[in-house]
Amino acid sequence: MSTESKLIYKGFEAYISVDSNPLPIIRPVYSEQGAIAWVASEAGKAFSICYCKTLRDAKDYEATVYLDGRQIYSCVHTRRDGNISNVFEISDVRVSPTERKGFIFSKSVLTDDDAHLNNPALSDVGEIKVVLQRFKVTKQERVMKEDKDSKSDGNDFQIHEALKIHEKSKKGLDHQIEYSESITRPKGRRSRYSYHVFFDDLEDPVLSLPKAVLQAERIVLGPKALDSSSGPDEKPTLPRDGENEEVKPIVSLSDNENLDGVLDEMLERERALMAELENIRGQKRAREDTIEASKRVKLEPISHFVPGEVIDLTQ
Repeated sequence: MSTESKLIYKGFEAYISVDSNPLPIIRPVYSEQGAIAWVASEAGKAFSICYCKTLRDAKDYEATVYLDGRQIYSCVHTRRDGNISNVFEISDVRVSPTERKGFIFSKSVLTDDDAHLNNPALSDVGEIKVVLQRFKVTKQERVMKEDKDSKSDGNDFQIHEALKIHEKSKKGLDHQIEYSESITRPKGRRSRYSYHVFFDDLEDPVLSLPKAVLQAERIVLGPKALDSSSGPDEKPTLPRDGENEEVKPIVSLSDNENLDGVLDEMLERERALMAELENIRGQKRAREDTIEASKRVKLEPISHFVPGEVIDLTQ
């Protein structure tokens, strides 16, 4: 049996802790979709979810925690906070402005009622999921908010009755999550954050075209941009080696435009331009071959015989 206690995946660690001790994980599996493992739970034991970022880079990240398929926690950790490499422990959830409830392993509630046999909500029962995503925070503002009364502001977690699991669909699951008695916390000032974020998957360009095609379409100009005195038929020139140019956005779409139609049109235009470009390259290669062949022919001055002229044949 594995003695591992932490799932380690792409610069992050996550584990389940009971009495401040990480639980051993069983049969961990790692794939492109993430990491998954079983833990040995004990009914009635309170537990915590712990995670941390181990990769030292310039990225911020967000952590989201799900219990039995329901989100119970979400937090953004930034380099500006100064604690981005800390281990964070989540052991309870807010149920009101002054109350929280802890996480407890509970025995599965079994039933033989066939009405619960194909309940799709049961697919996530017994699952503890931690989603960790790296991104870049471009702006961060702290807003302080004070609890003035005990009214809910919509951020409270709603405790539902434990789902019943049909005996035929138990599939080895021995626990689900229940919640402890309420833990009272005093009212006071709370720190809230608002973020403007830029995600990793938006850093890559949506569409990439060869530079020559962009110039042929006048999307990107060469080093000598067309001025107001240029004629309408003047073509932008290709950049000389070592010169830089400004790459401007390829296309800008409003919300009501047909993206598929625009992309199809651009791809068709790209194919036509690439065919034309290849034709020009072929003509250039043919011309260069002709010039190269002409260089290999030895040319001598034309001479004419003059009567009476002595020709020296000894040289």
